[in-house]
Amino acid sequence: MTKQTENTEIEDLIRKQINLPSPPAIAVKILKVVQEPEFSLNDLEKILSADPALVSKLLRVANSAVYSLPNKIGNINRALSILGTNLVKNIALSFIIAEELRGRTDSSFDFNYFWRRSVTAAVAAELVMGLTGKKDANIFVTGLLQDIGVLVLHLTKGKEYDDVLRQSIIRGDIQINTSERQHFRYDHQQVGSMLLQNWGLPESVTAPTRFHHGPEHAPTDHRQTALVLQVANMLSAICNGRASTSLLLDIKEKMATSLGIAPERSHELLDDVARKTIDILEIFEIDPGQIKPYSL
Repeated sequence: MTKQTENTEIEDLIRKQINLPSPPAIAVKILKVVQEPEFSLNDLEKILSADPALVSKLLRVANSAVYSLPNKIGNINRALSILGTNLVKNIALSFIIAEELRGRTDSSFDFNYFWRRSVTAAVAAELVMGLTGKKDANIFVTGLLQDIGVLVLHLTKGKEYDDVLRQSIIRGDIQINTSERQHFRYDHQQVGSMLLQNWGLPESVTAPTRFHHGPEHAPTDHRQTALVLQVANMLSAICNGRASTSLLLDIKEKMATSLGIAPERSHELLDDVARKTIDILEIFEIDPGQIKPYSL
């Protein structure tokens, strides 16, 4: 069986077993307008301006320490001019999707923890990508949504998936994506990538998302981004309570060998991720929990 045939079979299996959620209406409008051949900044500005709460959050992120702009941005038009269409679009999509898939408070699945981990990974991905010296306007939203398949599997498979998740955590010696494939034949990377592809997000987002647990298997053009996601996910784990020495050593090694980032930057990076995540979590209206700078 060829790899392409196997992928097609897995995608067919996912479609049969999972009713992938539809994108929020405003997300559809945003994605549609930016794909128009004669798209203008005013078109996107009109859609965003129709939601004052979203605009307020957008501007707060734009003026946060994550982007460290020299001058304060006061309106959407200015944000589009300074940050660019893609970045503003992606920050907006991040808020819209997180709000749409926030979940029920009475669920056994800890939605707050999930989104806290996701926001931390998004901030970490932005910072790690910056240390590589490369720019990627999609990296925040890619980092935020890399584990969206976990959420979809919980929402569609319920207790069956929660049991797989719980057993993986209890065992501790096996990655969740391996447990998922053993049980379902597919994993959350594949589910999440399909969902985002169906929603119209670009390949620069969907491809790295599909390989964030195995960047070495990613297509060459997307391998570095997948590596950044993997490191960001590990940083998020430490910031949110998994402060193991071995995990920190893994981060240092991957940053040095795969991304060309000096190992001594790891502690400074962890502190930076924690501080900036706390600010962004407030904008997302998510409890920061026990997140604090690693050196404290």
